[in-house]
Amino acid sequence: MSHTFLSLDELERCLTYVPTYGLPGMTDCLKGEELVFASTYTFQPIRVIRISKEELHTLTNEEVEPAVGSYDFRDIPNMIDRFIIWRSNRSALLLEERSVERSFDFASLCFNFSPANVIPGTQFSFTHNKLILLVPTQNALYRFNFEIGIQKRNEAEAVLKLSEDQAFLYNYDCYELTSSKTACRASIIHTADGGTSAIYSLGDGQIVLVQMRHEPGKRGQGYEKVIRGEGLLQRVMKAAHQLSLVVSLASCVVHRDILFYVLFDDKRLHVYVNGKKEYDGNLYDIIIRNSDGGDGEHVTAEMVKTCSNANSFYVVVLFQIDDHCVFMLGKIDPYLLPEHVGYFSFINSFQTESGVVDFTCAMQEDILDIICLCKVSDGIRYCLRSASIDCLNGVLTIPWRGVNEIHGGDPQVSVLQAKPKQSVTAQKSYIFDPNRYSFGVVLRSLQLVCKKGTFNWGLLARRHDWRMLREAAEKYCSSAEFDQHYVTREDRSLLATIPPNQAGQERFWTALTRMCNELIQNECLSLGLWHSVPLGLYGTIQQGRFTVCRPGDEQLRWFEHLIGNDEKNVKICWDIVTKFAAGGLVTSAISIEESEQFVNAFPTVSHIFEDAIMKFTELRPVDEFDLDAADGTPFHGSFTVGLLATHFGRLIDDRLALSQCFIALMELVKTLHSSQNEGIPLDARWGLTVNTHEKSLHDMNRQFSILSQTMKLRISIDHYNEINLADGFFASPGIPTILGYSQDKELVGEEEDTEEDEEETREGKADIDAEKIPCVSPLKQSTSAYSQFINRIVNDAVIVLWPENTAMVLARFLANYHQYSALQAYCQLNEPYITELCAAFRFFEGYAFAGLGDPEKALQSFLDALEGINREDEALNRVLSPDGNVPDEPYSELQYLLKIMAAMEVHGFHEQLVYLSRRALKEALQTKHLHTRVLPGLYTSLFKFELITERYDDALNTLLANPVPENRRICLRELIAKLIEQGKNKVIVDLNYGNMEQQVVNILKADARTSDVSKEGYFYELIYAFHVKRDLFQRAALTMLEYSCRLQSELQNRNVLSRRSRALSIVVSLLSLLPEADQFLILPASLEKSKNPTEQIEKADEQVQKVERKMGKNALVIWTLDDISKRALLSSARLVLFDANYDPKEKKSIPPPIKLEEIFEQLIQKKLFDHAWEISKVFDLKPYPLLKSVTVECIHLDARPPKCEPWWVAKNRKFVKKIPSLRERHWAILRGYVEVAMRRCPEDFKILWTVTFVFLQHQWHMPPWLSNCYEDRCPAQYAYLLIMFDHLHLACETLKKKIILETKKITSRNSHCSIPATEIDWVLWLISKRDDATLTEDAKELKDCVERYFERIASFSRQ
Repeated sequence: MSHTFLSLDELERCLTYVPTYGLPGMTDCLKGEELVFASTYTFQPIRVIRISKEELHTLTNEEVEPAVGSYDFRDIPNMIDRFIIWRSNRSALLLEERSVERSFDFASLCFNFSPANVIPGTQFSFTHNKLILLVPTQNALYRFNFEIGIQKRNEAEAVLKLSEDQAFLYNYDCYELTSSKTACRASIIHTADGGTSAIYSLGDGQIVLVQMRHEPGKRGQGYEKVIRGEGLLQRVMKAAHQLSLVVSLASCVVHRDILFYVLFDDKRLHVYVNGKKEYDGNLYDIIIRNSDGGDGEHVTAEMVKTCSNANSFYVVVLFQIDDHCVFMLGKIDPYLLPEHVGYFSFINSFQTESGVVDFTCAMQEDILDIICLCKVSDGIRYCLRSASIDCLNGVLTIPWRGVNEIHGGDPQVSVLQAKPKQSVTAQKSYIFDPNRYSFGVVLRSLQLVCKKGTFNWGLLARRHDWRMLREAAEKYCSSAEFDQHYVTREDRSLLATIPPNQAGQERFWTALTRMCNELIQNECLSLGLWHSVPLGLYGTIQQGRFTVCRPGDEQLRWFEHLIGNDEKNVKICWDIVTKFAAGGLVTSAISIEESEQFVNAFPTVSHIFEDAIMKFTELRPVDEFDLDAADGTPFHGSFTVGLLATHFGRLIDDRLALSQCFIALMELVKTLHSSQNEGIPLDARWGLTVNTHEKSLHDMNRQFSILSQTMKLRISIDHYNEINLADGFFASPGIPTILGYSQDKELVGEEEDTEEDEEETREGKADIDAEKIPCVSPLKQSTSAYSQFINRIVNDAVIVLWPENTAMVLARFLANYHQYSALQAYCQLNEPYITELCAAFRFFEGYAFAGLGDPEKALQSFLDALEGINREDEALNRVLSPDGNVPDEPYSELQYLLKIMAAMEVHGFHEQLVYLSRRALKEALQTKHLHTRVLPGLYTSLFKFELITERYDDALNTLLANPVPENRRICLRELIAKLIEQGKNKVIVDLNYGNMEQQVVNILKADARTSDVSKEGYFYELIYAFHVKRDLFQRAALTMLEYSCRLQSELQNRNVLSRRSRALSIVVSLLSLLPEADQFLILPASLEKSKNPTEQIEKADEQVQKVERKMGKNALVIWTLDDISKRALLSSARLVLFDANYDPKEKKSIPPPIKLEEIFEQLIQKKLFDHAWEISKVFDLKPYPLLKSVTVECIHLDARPPKCEPWWVAKNRKFVKKIPSLRERHWAILRGYVEVAMRRCPEDFKILWTVTFVFLQHQWHMPPWLSNCYEDRCPAQYAYLLIMFDHLHLACETLKKKIILETKKITSRNSHCSIPATEIDWVLWLISKRDDATLTEDAKELKDCVERYFERIASFSRQ
């Protein structure tokens, strides 16, 4: 694998990022460190149980020492995966439970004993499947029972959640002290046989023994006994003598005897066995007798504690002597002689630095760990020191060593500038990081900083939602209150270089960060220590959180051994090197004296640094491994995830800082060697070491820097609050992936073991044993399964997550979880890419750009990575492989294109997908014989993306080229559906479908026949346009006829009637364009059926139905142009009637009739005479009703002339040849109808009869054109009508004209003539009845005419 080496300038650029706590001390990486993370903060919400008691007047307001401790479930094998810690704050006792295997939704419980305060001495005890909580207060002893008999290891229930059971509070019991003095501390023991025993130390030095021997929950009465108090003499001499005060209590059970150890301020130790004092000794005298440096002026007894393992019991007593502390170790063996000496058998004393305020003991296999909480010299901060003691031999196995303090871990600090470089975005991530601040701290800080902001603080506190809290703060930044308090007048000045809001935001977020840092100080106040031997964990308990101490870097233990050879000179050189590195690798960073000091010291220890550099570069991971996630993980949950993530991040930061120091060492040696003319005597080995390892060291520094910054990238999984990448990785696939590697490594190691290897291993172990600590300890060198798991995962994570590994686990994780911003940042951190990973990183670049919405850059990066396919790049092939391992066959270009197409399709980059699809199709066509099965899918994909990008012509050509007919049909249907959805009707009609035109029609027909035509007939209109575009008029007409038939069965509203009329009109027009022989259409008879069984259809349709019933269900009906024209006319007439029936007031219309006669009648009724005439003409109906109605309307108009022209006169002018004056227009209409009717039926004199009858009936003056026409065409009928209405004079005149005309016709014997004899006789008879001279004269003249008629006939008869 190739590497990228850095010049000095590039080195300075890489050194701009180091951990915020600066460069490490010489052995800081070996000390271990306190860690805090989200799960170490107090869990919210907290369930509070109030234990109410009547207020006692004897209680004082004096401050009490907080009760702090832990329980590690060592007595319950199935529950050693968890621990409970507690802390008190006056009357409140807060318990928190954590598990290393699972996450709890109920992890905090608070007891409130107000007004009494909780005092030190709280304990847990397990007996009879019950976990008993013993809580001492100033005036009482409480017992609470957790029924855990049915709890199993695989159950996710927290023990503290059992407090929700109603029986929990019902079964608790307590004993109230009878003493008038308040207690200040207690020590409690609970045994299965003896019940509960406790001793209380009162404020005046008295000691009270309390016994509660009944079973917990039975509420039996206990008793108390004063075992140390004031006697009569003391009470008498009280002014001169007072009891020595108790400074510490401890207890244990030895061979069923209950032992209480009481340490007094006068350095005496009392031991009470079963309530009886059995030992009283001055421990300071023992120290003086058994040590040389024990004597001192100021000696203070601090505290006593007991510890045990199996059958071994020990006592540890702490003394403060002048400027140091002494731990006194004694063994408990009651059977040791002389009598009573065995209650404290001195073993040894161990000296350490001063300032110890608390300590805890943990014991395993006679190895005792002492963890001390020490106050630093400034009196504010605290630190931890620890040591391990072999109790059998009384010697230190691990000397006193400090633990590094907690570090803030700011995002980044420049070594060259030595000041933060935080943007607003970085500050937000810093503030809303659950690993850095508790939710309550950030919430309280916002309340103080957001002046006059409008917030629902109660809801925010209840929800405990980080995202909601962040959004509330960001919303405040856009409010008027924000502008008022954080945007100054200078920010709004025209001379300002940045926008006003940006300046205000920088001011706001800086203030919020400062406030959070101030408030977190209270959370960080150390109260005591906790530990769990089964898990190998320990740390401090603070006001609002607890810490977990990680061990030092086990793989750097050799460094401590090397330093021990000449620690003084190594430290001198190391201090100067760290100062040189912090100063930016320039000579001016160190003084001349320091340079000379370094020149003098370095030659003596150069071999040490050579070995250190060589061993450190050997830590560079070189393993190539297969990804294989483990089936299950023994430990998981939020606590383990947080511990792993934080531990791993600190380990990487430590190694990064160490690599920078080694690089700075090389640069300093080069600088001083060249500046002093080779004044530093360097041996050849140093030059060889530099030449051999400098490049590897630079590369390791770069990779550690990448890994360190990557672990701090912010991601958001499941759209929750932002977290560090380390937390997200270990919470998701991290642990199974790393555990899978560890298991595979163990299997490979077992297979490769040989006898020769075993011999080498034994030799290697001999060397290593010289460097390692000779024995283990309960906490410092724990062998617990959990400690080994944590160490193995953290160490193997360096290999698995190494940026140069072809597995590229981190990049794959970010891509799989769609963390595109973090993935892009990770790729940028790795620039410039090494050759072996260049193609793979280009692929991930494209993936990140795609997720960030930059398709052009994504496509370019994907195409840049394509060259890796051509050279069968291993890393790229692993990236493309689903399991992350090297595939059996390398990926081809086509497979790669399909992969990136899938990635681009997720984000909808269809323009780029068109290009990629065409390229993939081209590649497949070049090797068609290998990709026959892939081609249909490629054609389909290309069609899909062309369709989405509205390349309709290209999409059609692509689907036509698809070799699979079924795919072509499916794609064609999708194309049509897309165009219909987009309303691209013109495109549908204009596209050239080749041999699939009929399939297009079939698709549209299927949609048309299943569509609801009650509102629109989109598909029928589309099919019609499709056929007309291709000059297929008969098919177009057939489509519209089918459409009209569908409409016929719908509810007949105006929309339906209008569309049906239009459709039929189109059919008539289209058929008219065809040759006469083709002017017909064929339709299935089923289309003529009506959906409404009660609906009657037109007369013509009834005939069609009769034919259908005779022909059968699947019969066809032939429609001629004449049939369709009639239907079109009826449909148009019904539409006109629908409009005429509209009532504006009610805003509705009466549906028109269906029967022909009814339609004709209603048209006349609505004065739609032109439409009625058309119906009459087409369907050969008699026009008498029409003529009668028109005549009546004309007479009415003349009788009552309107001011303007009536609407029916204006609408019915179809047969008016010439528009006359306004007063004559209606008569012109009537005359037009009469003339047209007579032309159509010349022999139908009833036409004239009808009109004349109306005139005579209404006694209206008959127009000359009508009377003349009637006289000319049928005088007999005319005379008959005149006689009927008693117009005898006109009748005589008409008859005379007729007789004269007939007389003139007689010119020979063969002439044909006739006269209306009936009418003549009738009129003469009627006149004879009248006494009217005029009529008599008319009758005489009529008779004369008749006589002349017959005379002329006779004259020709005689001839």
